Amino acid sequence: MHWLRLLIARKRPDNSMTASVLQTAVDGLRIQSGRCPDKPALIIEGQIYTYRQLDQASSQLACWLQQQGMKKGDRLAIYLENSFAAAISIYAAIKLGAIFVVINHQIKSAKLERIIVDAEASILIAQENLQQQFLPLLETIPLTILCVGFKENLSAQESHSVMVDFDQVLQESSDGYLVPDIIPSDLVALIYTSGTTGDPKGVMHTQSSMVFAIASISQYLNIHAEDKILSVLPLAFSYGLYQLLISVWQGATLVLEKNFNYPAQIFNRLHEQQATIFPAIPTVYSLIIAADKRSALQFPSVTRITNAGAALSPAFITPLQSIFPNANLFAMYGQTECNRACYLPPDYLQDLDKYSHSVGIAIPGTEIFLVDEQGQRLPPGHEGFLCVRGHHLMAGYWRKPELTQRVLKPDVISGEPILHTGDWFYMDEQGFLFFRGRSDDIIKSRGEKVSPTEIEHALTSLEGVNEAAVVAQDDENLGQAIIAFVTVSVTDLIDRKIKKLMMDKVESYMVPKDIIILPELPKTANGKIDKLQLREKLLKG
Repeated sequence: MHWLRLLIARKRPDNSMTASVLQTAVDGLRIQSGRCPDKPALIIEGQIYTYRQLDQASSQLACWLQQQGMKKGDRLAIYLENSFAAAISIYAAIKLGAIFVVINHQIKSAKLERIIVDAEASILIAQENLQQQFLPLLETIPLTILCVGFKENLSAQESHSVMVDFDQVLQESSDGYLVPDIIPSDLVALIYTSGTTGDPKGVMHTQSSMVFAIASISQYLNIHAEDKILSVLPLAFSYGLYQLLISVWQGATLVLEKNFNYPAQIFNRLHEQQATIFPAIPTVYSLIIAADKRSALQFPSVTRITNAGAALSPAFITPLQSIFPNANLFAMYGQTECNRACYLPPDYLQDLDKYSHSVGIAIPGTEIFLVDEQGQRLPPGHEGFLCVRGHHLMAGYWRKPELTQRVLKPDVISGEPILHTGDWFYMDEQGFLFFRGRSDDIIKSRGEKVSPTEIEHALTSLEGVNEAAVVAQDDENLGQAIIAFVTVSVTDLIDRKIKKLMMDKVESYMVPKDIIILPELPKTANGKIDKLQLREKLLKG
């Protein structure tokens, strides 16, 4: 655990912790509940929930789950929108040594069933307004449903299934449960991700991989107890989940919003709560910048904004610096398989011409490097596939050993696992990384390897282009043709005009063959642009 001591030994105001006791993802909650029990841990729709309440409620739920037979290593499925119930459920599972599976509340019944069957979860915590999606599962899967917002007329369809009122459980359960022996190598979470295939796979994370990621991220973002993090990211999304875990770990306050569907509400909340940290993804920042053009926005209390999930267009940086005048911008890259891999220290954004496209250097305590198609390490100054080494890596894909072996490969010297992300990057002579594209996204057109991210950034730098997504289409002459989907805010900005403007932005072979203007781009449940749907749209003509 030497690596953990090094990361956590760094003291912060009113928040020093002893490394020897910080070995599991729930230790932070236990410490903060004892240190500052009446401090707000969560603020949700204006309702304050203290550290004492979060600790006690999660213990009550853990007690009930244990009475139902849940034990260490069992899987608890959580099908809830961002809420206090979701936070309680996550920490209850961790306390029992169980494995929590947070499922995005936007997914439908078929995918929900695939995840529950794959995880072999016997208990599902779900909210009543999602019954249209989870009730059909009861016909084929023996489940205990712990229902948030339970109604008496809501009942299981099969005798082997049970429906229980979540609120009643909390009211009637004690907070005493048999504490299991939990060690750092125990699994704690399955985070399901679809990737480019659409087939969900469970990414396994251990207590130690989560603790390491929490400590490393807290260090480079300098998160401390005085911070207020406002998050609109779903807890089912690794980026969103860590807002909760880090905030509780550091004794900060998390202002947890359900989503970004009503931007004006979020803007008011940023002001009301005097939030200091705002994590988001490019689609959210695009909406904020568009709103700022209609009516000037400014959030002076925010001192750090972060971006992950997809590359941030350099065209967004200047307007964001105006909207968040006192904030440092942290551009980051990661995958669910490692949570985070690298970040760009904000000082480097002073040189926009050089670093605006960069996602920076390795996060503290980790190593990153590039390899060629044969798996040989490349020196700086080359393009290649990114590899990540560190204690934050996943343990593998749940019950998919062959797939695991393809991405987790032993180091030739130490034998420890190296994550082969499959993502294409350029590393400059100083070791800074520049994202070129997901491995499945790289386009080979006219004999050239083309980065869709570079084209997307060029498109969004054009006045009037709000969002852009670039995909490939098989072409007899070009090998692959570049197809761009965009949304625009200027009515006379037609495809021919965009193509002409792009000739001044990129090399001729990177100008899209076709530009398709849509009223909006499809999004995944995590808010990222859904390129799978766009590819399907092309296939259908």
